[in-house]
Amino acid sequence: MYICKESIFCMNINKKNIFRIIQHVLFWTAYLFLNAYANGSSKEKFSFTFLQTAFSSSTEIMAAYFHLYFLVPHYLLKKKYNQFIILFLITFIIVVIYARLAFVYFQYPLFYNTPLPESFKFWNIREMAFCGIYVYSVVFFACSIKLLKHWMQSQQQRSELEIRNREGEIALLRMQVNPHFLFNTLNNIHALININKDKASDALVMLSDIMRYMLYDTNTNKVPLENEIRYMESFIELQKLRLINPQIIDFTIEGSVGGKLIAPMILIPFVENAFKHADKQSSFNKIHIKIKVDKDMLLFESSNAIAGLPNNQINRSSGIGMQNVKRRLELIYPDNHELQIKQENNLYIVQLIIKEL
Repeated sequence: MYICKESIFCMNINKKNIFRIIQHVLFWTAYLFLNAYANGSSKEKFSFTFLQTAFSSSTEIMAAYFHLYFLVPHYLLKKKYNQFIILFLITFIIVVIYARLAFVYFQYPLFYNTPLPESFKFWNIREMAFCGIYVYSVVFFACSIKLLKHWMQSQQQRSELEIRNREGEIALLRMQVNPHFLFNTLNNIHALININKDKASDALVMLSDIMRYMLYDTNTNKVPLENEIRYMESFIELQKLRLINPQIIDFTIEGSVGGKLIAPMILIPFVENAFKHADKQSSFNKIHIKIKVDKDMLLFESSNAIAGLPNNQINRSSGIGMQNVKRRLELIYPDNHELQIKQENNLYIVQLIIKEL
């Protein structure tokens, strides 16, 4: 079985190599035909011109492959710029001299019956420069294709890496939110056991539903908004069980929530924070929570009276949860959300706008 897999792997490699060779052969064949067609003036001279072009282009082809498979990958792409420049200049000089030698001793005697004109000079700087430009125009074209392909592959790999890193960071932040919520909820149930065991039992059932949602329904990037709101309603009901004045909670929903998607567990830290720091002793200082959906825009607002805690104490005690949810918003809704958290007099106010769900 191992040999079979290895054979299949080798066959795939061979297919790729064959396909690449065919591509290169077709490219150079097309190049030679176009070049010969541009230089040949009649059908009778075309075959002669094609052979002459093929012979002279051998220098260009060898130079192109030397740059493609040696200089560019081993020096340019590895950012060894000094060595690349030195080797490039040396190669340029060698290629030009070789092209001149091939023309004088092989190409001209092979395709022309007349001797070289007396005015011909081997070390003619102008002619050598023209020869170098002609040869390296093909080399630069071939290298440009390779560099463009390498850049596109690098961009694709970078994008995939960014996506994987972002997904990993989002998952990590979500894991940090869940234990934070669970810790607070278990504390609430522990306090409720000493007050009313029946309510504590109901609270455990609600917690079971909440944990089922957290464990199985939030493992995707987006969840239905109505499921998230149902989870939030369960959370609020769970909080009501331990309140002396359940009437202090004002939770309203406006607009149609059906068919909308939202990042899971993105709103609950604000609700949890409101309950944590609210003044729950007075029936007049309500906790206001509002969700409004207008087309694809979502508005979330929460406000609560502060239970006599100084500003710095509030910031310290709610810092981890707020930092996490802010980071998640930056990752999931970049340039697509507005978050304002402020304290006015004795009110702690949160306003979140997600511009497009």
